Amino acid sequence: MNKKLSTQLFEWFSALPLIVGIMMLTALAILLALAVDALITPLFFAMMSDSPYRTMAMTIATALLVAIPMATFAVLLIRYLYTLRQQLIEAKEAAEQASQAKSEFLSRMSHELRTPMNAILGFAELLQIEQDSPLTDERRAYVEDILKAGEHLLELINEILDLAKVETGEIVLEIENVDITTLLADSVSLISNQAALRGITVNSRVYESILVQADQTRLKEVVLNLLSNAVKYNRDGGEIVIDVQKAANDMVRFSVSDSGEGIPANRYAEVFQPFNRLGAESSEIEGTGIGLAIAKRLVERMSGNIGFYSQAGNGATFWVELPKADVNQIGLIERGDVNTASPDMDKLQGKILYIEDNSANVRFLVSIFKRFEGISILTAQTAEQGLVLARTAQPDLVLMDINLPGMSGVDALAELRDHVDTSRLPVVAISAVANAEEIDRGMKAGFFAYITKPFTVDKILGVVNEVLTKR
Repeated sequence: MNKKLSTQLFEWFSALPLIVGIMMLTALAILLALAVDALITPLFFAMMSDSPYRTMAMTIATALLVAIPMATFAVLLIRYLYTLRQQLIEAKEAAEQASQAKSEFLSRMSHELRTPMNAILGFAELLQIEQDSPLTDERRAYVEDILKAGEHLLELINEILDLAKVETGEIVLEIENVDITTLLADSVSLISNQAALRGITVNSRVYESILVQADQTRLKEVVLNLLSNAVKYNRDGGEIVIDVQKAANDMVRFSVSDSGEGIPANRYAEVFQPFNRLGAESSEIEGTGIGLAIAKRLVERMSGNIGFYSQAGNGATFWVELPKADVNQIGLIERGDVNTASPDMDKLQGKILYIEDNSANVRFLVSIFKRFEGISILTAQTAEQGLVLARTAQPDLVLMDINLPGMSGVDALAELRDHVDTSRLPVVAISAVANAEEIDRGMKAGFFAYITKPFTVDKILGVVNEVLTKR
């Protein structure tokens, strides 16, 4: 229903009480006339008592007196419901506009924060690995503090953005059959070094392959959060136990238990609150207090449940229940991941074109490759300049920012693909936009890989090694 028609209907309903009032006054006038007639001329009234006209008038007046209040009530009810509907429509439109504005703000904030963070962490990392002018122990400690604080800030930025996306429904889940046994094993391998540093043993009580219905990437995010917490809040020399069991209502439950201090009963209600670390913020344990809030929302969006049980001093067990899969088939999602291992670059040769409008990021990347004699690097500040260099200099690899002034990186990629001299040129996207939808869109557009800012030296060296060794 369009807005003009809605306004017309509202005006019509608003006029109905006046119409009903006139009808009621007419009925009362008829009855009053009949009453006066009966009082002033009783004889005439007696003589005409059997008149069909008088009987008809009495019937009409009585019917009107009964029907009009009911009609009035019905009209007022319809008007109230219509007004309520209009208010709900307006509230929904306002909420959608607010959600859109929030999404745009978060996207812009992500870009504006990630770009300077790339320079901060990048140059700090270069100082740390500098061989020509090594740092003193004191200054190396300063650099380590910069890296530690920067990585914590980056983690906070990522988790705030993830939480906002989950709450606004922007994260699109791909529900598929996932082998929870394999996913748990992969996740354990990622935290095993952290656990080993503190002498924590990880014991798995998973003896068979069990499939659940979930988004594989988001489920792994939940599992890693629970395992990471089990390491951070455990005691030195402690234990982590992982268990998987079939639950009621065709659900599968997996749990992660630790042997740490546990959670006091009076703080149970705060466990899944964002930014609430239950007092750990005053300790040396790192964290943002957002991970469990994100995990809860993700699990619930995957039609699952999450909870915990704990006693102060006896550790805590966090569990997740997800729907059991119906078929024995595991679906996998392509993500376009790249090799992040630090390669031996000394023997590699090639020409790299870096298209980036941020001068600090350009200096950072040039500083990385100036130590490799076989690799030369060209730079351009706009996509238009980069296209000219790509056609004239014929580089072996292009590293390109997505958000460039003028032509975007995606449009520049399309231009490269349409030109015969650059149609097969590997192009790697480098962007501060880190959400999964944009990464998938970039990979589908034809980028060789998609690297998010801030990136590490190992990440860049890994992708360059991968491209140059395949020439």
